[in-house]
Amino acid sequence: MPLILDNRFLPQRPLSRGAFGTTFQALALRSVQHQCVVKRLQPPVHLNSSQLEGVTRAFRREAEVLDRLGDRHAQIPTLYAYCELHVTDVRQNLGSIAPEESRDVFGEGELAPQPHVQEFFYLVQEFVDGEDLRQEIMQRGKFSESEIVDVLQQILPVLQFVHDNKAIHRDIKPDNIVRDRSTGKLFLIDFGAVKHVAAGVSAQSSIVFGTHGYAPPEQVSGEPVYPSTDLYALGVTCLYLLTGKKPQELMESATRRWNWRVWAAPSDRLAAILDRMVMSAPGDRFESAAEVLAALSGEMPTGAIAPIIGGLNTQPMPNPVPTDGRTDAVDFTANLSEEMENESGFQELNIKELLRRSVIAGAANWLLAIALVSFLGTVWISTLMWVLILGGVIFSQYRPLRQKFYFFITLVITNTIIFMLFPAWSILNPFQLGIQGLVIVGLLTVLAILLSYTLMGVSRLSYRFILPFVKKLISELI
Repeated sequence: MPLILDNRFLPQRPLSRGAFGTTFQALALRSVQHQCVVKRLQPPVHLNSSQLEGVTRAFRREAEVLDRLGDRHAQIPTLYAYCELHVTDVRQNLGSIAPEESRDVFGEGELAPQPHVQEFFYLVQEFVDGEDLRQEIMQRGKFSESEIVDVLQQILPVLQFVHDNKAIHRDIKPDNIVRDRSTGKLFLIDFGAVKHVAAGVSAQSSIVFGTHGYAPPEQVSGEPVYPSTDLYALGVTCLYLLTGKKPQELMESATRRWNWRVWAAPSDRLAAILDRMVMSAPGDRFESAAEVLAALSGEMPTGAIAPIIGGLNTQPMPNPVPTDGRTDAVDFTANLSEEMENESGFQELNIKELLRRSVIAGAANWLLAIALVSFLGTVWISTLMWVLILGGVIFSQYRPLRQKFYFFITLVITNTIIFMLFPAWSILNPFQLGIQGLVIVGLLTVLAILLSYTLMGVSRLSYRFILPFVKKLISELI
């Protein structure tokens, strides 16, 4: 790299070297002995043009995120500079082509110069003088429960800030959490940096973000990511720090379930929080970092920390696709039934959570419908508006798609039943009837809640007994 980058930064020593570049500790010459970090992008030569473009785009994105967030949060490194250098190297280009392909006549027939332009990308950011959490655990062993809580209490507010600013880190892991040596403050680093190209794929494959073991299923499979994607990776990070075992050692290969409690015995509250953070389905995890903080602080009862769907036991990650053989067929049917149960939204709910959801969904859904019918005065326009509003609210949530369809269909059935039982309310405005109308609206709201509760309960019981039968039937057919 240049001896002095951008006439401002003097590299002093290399800090780390990865597949996509090198990181140096450097000195900012225009400040008073100000230390900084210089990251140089140096992609592998085997990348095709599409992959190279993805790498450089991700590097620029990291600079953009740091520029937008670094100055606004004390635990995100500040961006000092971003440089793109274009260096012309005539000799390298001339030495790489055959004379008969490059020779041209310039009076005496000398070799025509064909300049070759090389691009170099540099990112300069704040230097955090300390060690990352992987270095800490390697030096002094696994973390205590109080230390895990401290990690969560420090990093979760940073993640909430990142998510509030419409960003997803996508690579939370011990290496990317650095503790300042003098203050003990934890910093979140490495925003948007490319990690690797998936092994064993063709040259046309896309760049894969994240780190194996820490990235959740939706990220590994290339599906959309959510704030809960970062919460999953942070949960796995805490499991590693708490047990001293790598994620691959904590995941049972046969069942694809987390089995970390044999290596650590934290309090029931922390165990429940970590269990929910590492659920395989995004909709089963906490929805936000703020929600995890509320659970940590005791604002949320321990019994309510269990995921809305599925209970405390973590759900299996998708099994590899079987190749052949009867044994693989059995594994396939097991995975199919779990997939149906996990993604459809029909998993077993505890009574308290079922009642809470029924009250919120049933009441809000019915009140919206009756308000639209009453004030718009036409059934068709009211129905269209109701479908659009209800669908927008449900499908904008961070939940698996099948769960969204399940909730939407449940609420549609609820309102359909009520209007079939009381067709007069599709043309009357109960709010014009005074107290009597309000009482009727209240009673119908209670009916909507009971119907929602009944439908959700019936679906729960049905899937509880139908799924084993379907699994057995498919096994026999295969």
